[in-house]
Amino acid sequence: MSYIKDELKKQQPAIDKKAEKDARRAAKAIAAWEKAEAKRIATLDKCLTNVFNELSRNLDIAVDAIANNNGVVTRYIGGANSAWEFVKNGAALGVKDVGEPTVDDIKKNKAYNNYVRVMDDQGYDVEIIQTKKAGNIDNERASVAITSTFGTALLFTPIPVVQIAGGIMLLGAQTIGNINANANSATVSLKLKEKQPVPLLEHKPVENEMSDLLSQINAQQDGEKVTVKIKQPTQQPIIK
Repeated sequence: MSYIKDELKKQQPAIDKKAEKDARRAAKAIAAWEKAEAKRIATLDKCLTNVFNELSRNLDIAVDAIANNNGVVTRYIGGANSAWEFVKNGAALGVKDVGEPTVDDIKKNKAYNNYVRVMDDQGYDVEIIQTKKAGNIDNERASVAITSTFGTALLFTPIPVVQIAGGIMLLGAQTIGNINANANSATVSLKLKEKQPVPLLEHKPVENEMSDLLSQINAQQDGEKVTVKIKQPTQQPIIK
């Protein structure tokens, strides 16, 4: 047996042990990813429900979009869509990272389908025209937390200039930082389009059909036995 094969045979137990360790590590990583993905999907569905329940309740959002934005409605998913909602949710701490919502994710959501029915009753179709992936929300939230903590600490120092600096840091964290966190939320954009009336089918009269019918009637009046037949139109229906 060759030298290489002899050496590999000696090292085989270590190779097998490493392969088993790698397999366990891979299985653990897959299980962790599946758990995190299940949590993300559940969070996404909950956030979508909040978005479309609000759209169903507040039809003024649709009115404003149709009147001023060509029927386009864009909403944050996981973030706040109003100042009150932003404060109520705890600013940046309330922003959820839902990853990248897909059209299928949205169409599976019950609240979205209810919104489609609500808009259908209003005479409008709802089209999903764009979704956007969430940005790096965790970094934004961490930045807000660190800056807020440091700014608060400076407020309690006995030096007025340092207190002012702390106040500025705290204000910046609670405005710019929070706004950036919310702006990194995933989004969905919808197009609201007025339903068009269903076109009616009509038939063009076959050329000379009426003159043929009149000729047959005149022949009957002259005493001839004529069976009156109305030709069926050979032209296919057209849609206006």
